[in-house]
Amino acid sequence: MYSASVPDSITAMIDSPGQIDSAGTRSTFERLCVCLATGLGLGVVVPAPGTAAAVVWGMPLAWGISGWTPGIQGATILGLVAGGVLLSDRARRAWQQKDPSAIVWDEIVSVPMTFYLVPLLTPTVVLSGLALNRLFDITKPLPAQYLEQLPGGWGIMADDCLAGVYSCLALHALLQVGWLQVGSLSGTGL
Repeated sequence: MYSASVPDSITAMIDSPGQIDSAGTRSTFERLCVCLATGLGLGVVVPAPGTAAAVVWGMPLAWGISGWTPGIQGATILGLVAGGVLLSDRARRAWQQKDPSAIVWDEIVSVPMTFYLVPLLTPTVVLSGLALNRLFDITKPLPAQYLEQLPGGWGIMADDCLAGVYSCLALHALLQVGWLQVGSLSGTGL
C-alpha cells in the first residue's frame, strides 16, 4: 500500500471504505484509532512498514521506558498491548480487511517487549535486539501462525507480541552466555 504522496495517502487512509456514520463521515474516535494504529500514517506511506515503524516509533518507545522499574515497564507494555487490540480492531474494520499491512501498532509495541529489562547502552545490543525482533516477526515461528487466526485486533497483536517475547528471551540468552555485552555508555560495547 506504498504511496509517494503522503497527504493523499493519509487522507485516503482515514476516508477509506468502512464504517461511516449516518452523516457519511468517520467519527473522531475512529480517525484517531486509524492514525495511531498506522504509526501516525507511517504504515501507509513507506515500504516495509513494520520494520520502519519498529525503528521510527518502537525504538524511541523502548528507550523511553527502559529506565523505569520492571513493574511500571511491564504494566506500560501490557497497556500498550491492550490499547493496540482496540486500535487494530477499529483500523481493521475501517479497511474491511483481516490484517492490513498499514497497521503497525503491533510492531511498535513488540520492540519495548524485546528490550524488557535490557539496558540499551550499546549499539550492538540495540541492533541485535532489533534484528531478533524483526526475525521473529517476519518468520513467525510456532505458534505465531495460529495466533494470527484469533479474531479482530487480537489476531493482529498476538503474533507480534509473541515475536517480542521470543526476541526478548533470545536477547537475554545472548547476554547471559556472554555473546553480547551490555557495557556502558563510555565503553565500546562493540
